[in-house]
Amino acid sequence: MTRRKKQRTVIGIAWYRPEEWSALKEFCEDWETMDTSYDDWKRQRNRLAQCFRSRK
Repeated sequence: MTRRKKQRTVIGIAWYRPEEWSALKEFCEDWETMDTSYDDWKRQRNRLAQCFRSRK
């Protein structure tokens, strides 16, 4: 029986600067589904990143 190597999952999370956030909201067709502000988005992104880090 052969042992399988544990595969590592790589996940990418987009990161935006405040000045890019406004442009992104103008560009996206589904902007109404996005967080209302850059700060809201950043908080949510940080929670998500922490969740993935804790799954090691």
